[in-house]
Amino acid sequence: MRSDAWFGADRPWWKRVVAHAVASANRLLHAIPPCRWFYRRQFRRGLVWTRLVVPASASGLDGLRAVFLSDVHVGSYLTAADLQELFDRVDELRPDLILLGGDLVHTRAAELRAWRVLIQERSRPGLRWFAVPGNHERFPGIGLSAFHDALSEAGAEVLVNAGRQIEREGQSVLWLGGIDDLAEGDPRPESAIQGRTDGDPVLVLSHHPDCFDELAALLPEGVLVLSGHTHGGQVAPFGRVLLRHSARGYHRGVHRSGASTLYVGRGVGAAILPLRIGAPPEVVVLDWARGVERVEVRDSAVGLANAGSLSR
Repeated sequence: MRSDAWFGADRPWWKRVVAHAVASANRLLHAIPPCRWFYRRQFRRGLVWTRLVVPASASGLDGLRAVFLSDVHVGSYLTAADLQELFDRVDELRPDLILLGGDLVHTRAAELRAWRVLIQERSRPGLRWFAVPGNHERFPGIGLSAFHDALSEAGAEVLVNAGRQIEREGQSVLWLGGIDDLAEGDPRPESAIQGRTDGDPVLVLSHHPDCFDELAALLPEGVLVLSGHTHGGQVAPFGRVLLRHSARGYHRGVHRSGASTLYVGRGVGAAILPLRIGAPPEVVVLDWARGVERVEVRDSAVGLANAGSLSR
């Protein structure tokens, strides 16, 4: 565990006290109806659906679609009903994979029920769910075991320093890895890529973006990494990030290193304050296609109700 962790028993007492005080204040604000109304209004009007086009280096990848969501923070201004409303729109996109990038809940294990119900109700043939933990899943009121059990029992696969081959029509087309959170967990990037078939493209979920450099060094042939954690700054007037959650400047959007690409999503929810300035919430849609040389942002749509404009 890193020295900048806040929740671990071996952390300085003052960090644990501050973390619990902030969480308590956040829960209090969540309980105030105008705070929830205010954030829901930003969520519904300002949510950005960003489409990434990814090279289909294997023939079986062409046409594959994934949806990546992180930092939903159910229990912090967003509720189970809001989550269902969001996935009404995600369903319109008809993804093959749903990728959950951590901080799905905020501070309490009871918040996991919203995800358990959602995954059970929304599962269908041909759709696979994968998730990695964030720092909030290790909050003392939740814990990694409860997170793992809730999502696994619902039908999602939780990847903690592990990976899986993704097949289409019986052919291996992609290696999907997931690593533990950098701030509160024990990330082992090398474990997330062990077992892959040579030549398969690699996609890794990492809640914290600062694992990117190590992954890029491990895979000089290239890797696509999807991260969250930063909220894009959440409050970033005129594009200036005030609260920096990445020591390497990976706050939002596309970053490259050699043949590798990192995309840092801004996340869906909010923490502490029911407010986003200059960093609207975001869901990322990935489409693999032939004739594309590198990962790039192709287009986007704004507004919760407008996901359908990215339909295939």
